[in-house]
Amino acid sequence: MKTNSIDLRCILTICLTLLLFPIYAQVKSLPAVKITQPVKIDGVLNDEAWKNINPVGDFITFFPDAGKPSLRKSLVKITYDDEAVYVGAYLYDDPENIRKQVTSRDALRDVDYFTVGLDTYHDRQNAFIFVVTAAGVQADAKESNGGVGATGFDKTWNAVWESNVKITNDGWVAEIKIPFSAIRFSKSKLQDWGINFARFTRKINENSIWSPQDPKINGDVN
Repeated sequence: MKTNSIDLRCILTICLTLLLFPIYAQVKSLPAVKITQPVKIDGVLNDEAWKNINPVGDFITFFPDAGKPSLRKSLVKITYDDEAVYVGAYLYDDPENIRKQVTSRDALRDVDYFTVGLDTYHDRQNAFIFVVTAAGVQADAKESNGGVGATGFDKTWNAVWESNVKITNDGWVAEIKIPFSAIRFSKSKLQDWGINFARFTRKINENSIWSPQDPKINGDVN
């Protein structure tokens, strides 16, 4: 699939329904800025391409106390070129508290990790999930509402993508490259995707997300 004609002018997050808490009605949007400089996937966000990309943050807790501000600061940048989507996340924490053990692919046991979810058709039914742990282990899956398994995750799906991580003196960094060839999307020149970012911090057993989600509603994508 050719990608040089794609214009990701605006990537929108999933619109959420107002139920019990006003925070779940927030609609967050994120413009995708196209770059021409190369991005080296080394876990260090010092490439020239990242310098003019504004980060998003203000993660809120999904578990255990849904809707409260996250106890850990997270900043995420996203950009793209004709080949791929790039995500850079700076996840603040005390390095001594970061859980990082090498496991097999798709195994997320007793570790800190960062997640990117892409609803590329913006149908609120299907999404591609990309996860990288603080030790650099990759996990990925296809998610659908009412899909494979009780949770709607098909973990047998394995894409070819790049990631790297670095532990710093005030947290850890995850840098991700998702080639367009690894995912599927419409042929429209103007792309409008759903997106969300999540972070799991094992030390405090906190799952926090960028775009609010009501835990009372089954299915992440909807």
